[in-house]
Amino acid sequence: MIDAIRAYLQGYPGLRGGVLHLDGLPEQSGTYSLSVIPCQPVLRRYMDGGERRQMLCLLQSRRFFGDNLPSQSENLQFFSDFDAWIRRKNAAGELPELGETRVCLAVEMVTSGYIMEADGAGYGRYQAELKVIYFEGA
Repeated sequence: MIDAIRAYLQGYPGLRGGVLHLDGLPEQSGTYSLSVIPCQPVLRRYMDGGERRQMLCLLQSRRFFGDNLPSQSENLQFFSDFDAWIRRKNAAGELPELGETRVCLAVEMVTSGYIMEADGAGYGRYQAELKVIYFEGA
């Protein structure tokens, strides 16, 4: 399922030309990673055995940070634009294909983009949390 979500997110224009890694953010600037984070996956169980479920993901990016305010603003704008793209996709019903027994209901931003850490070399690790809500049949 993570591969389907990864493929869907790679459609975001801000990621074009970049590689969206899984479970590990490389040290180079301008890199991106998608990781699954722990959560309570089952939101609701139905009598027929189907379930409404969620998956939480962390979208991370390593970007130049430093003292340059325009760069810092550009880094945060990336996540703001990403959130707007996610909302447009949801409104249009353009959601990831998750396989035969799963139907995606929504992809949402849980947190806006923020800097998680900055290193001495002038690079920061930015991240935002995403929630994928889906139905899984019995």
